[in-house]
Amino acid sequence: MGDMLSQAEIDALLSGAPLHEADSDTKQSIFNQHETEVLISKENMGMQSFAAALTTILGQNVSMVVENLQASTWEEMSEKYGSNNTVIVFDLGGSFSCRNVFIIRSEAARQIIRSMTGENDFDSGDALSEFDLGVIGEIMNQAAGSYVTSLSSSINKSVSIAPPNVVESYINSETGKDFIDSDEFIVISCEMAIDNICKDYLLHLAPVSFARTLLEFEKQKESSSSATGAGNGGKKPAGIEKASNNISFAQDKGPESNSAYTTRKDTANDLQTPKDLVSVQPAKFQSFDEEAKLNLEKKNLDLILDVPLQITVELGRTHKLIKNILEYGPGSVIELDKLAGDPVDILVNGKNIAKGEVVVIDESFGVRVTDIVDPSKRL
Repeated sequence: MGDMLSQAEIDALLSGAPLHEADSDTKQSIFNQHETEVLISKENMGMQSFAAALTTILGQNVSMVVENLQASTWEEMSEKYGSNNTVIVFDLGGSFSCRNVFIIRSEAARQIIRSMTGENDFDSGDALSEFDLGVIGEIMNQAAGSYVTSLSSSINKSVSIAPPNVVESYINSETGKDFIDSDEFIVISCEMAIDNICKDYLLHLAPVSFARTLLEFEKQKESSSSATGAGNGGKKPAGIEKASNNISFAQDKGPESNSAYTTRKDTANDLQTPKDLVSVQPAKFQSFDEEAKLNLEKKNLDLILDVPLQITVELGRTHKLIKNILEYGPGSVIELDKLAGDPVDILVNGKNIAKGEVVVIDESFGVRVTDIVDPSKRL
């Protein structure tokens, strides 16, 4: 019985198409065209907020383009995206009770970390450290939170999100079950472009049940809107019939770029009717470039205040020939380049942030800070 052909396969043979094409068509029919358009529309709105949050956090223009939505399995994911990836796993609560996953390439994660921390001392092949994963976790926590807020507003339902768990992992059928324990799920492919940082993919994975629930909520919302419209003389409220897949966010640069985001012209026409148009003029203030830069840096650093850092106190340094080093033994004295009484350097993650003097606290050494390095020279 297991070798019997399905009706789709029989139809494919009669039409002269290969069997695997019939399988593909059957799989793609998990959602019809209208359902797919609704899901992509919701994803567009969520990614709009996601990109806006990244723009604020990174201080760089961010654009997200939703390219495709389809059902997939971990075996297929392994073939397409098996290389090392950074996986962001977060649980949804409230109206949804399921797990969602964002996946980006680890190289893209390194570029983002470099832009946030100023680190330039890791190779592309290095594994991400706990500190690196913590930075990505904080960034994605903010961005995913904005995504969920937009989703909640679009369906008029309460949706909550737990802090994400971030790991670096290869994608295959074994590791995948730790992220979404399902044989089949939906994959929404997005192109993520961050000015001066990277241009790469971002994948959004969710159980099929998540998509089905989302479609059901949208039907309830449409039914409610139809009932309201009938009570108002049959006039239907303006809505989104088809969302554009191209979303771009930019920072304010003056009168020529004062919009929080831009979309394709046809989307703007769908979203607004003449009576909904509101004239908004940008506020103009005196420019304080250096002050704004410092404020942006402080705001960025606020996102990673709970990430642990290593503090090192450096007494001094010196250079010796190899033959001198080979002669060292117990009792050897190494003269450093600092004089007795000179302040010592206080380093955080290898970067000099302050100077101080060595003190003794009970039975331990300590350091008293005597001078702070100018904040603009730390990063």
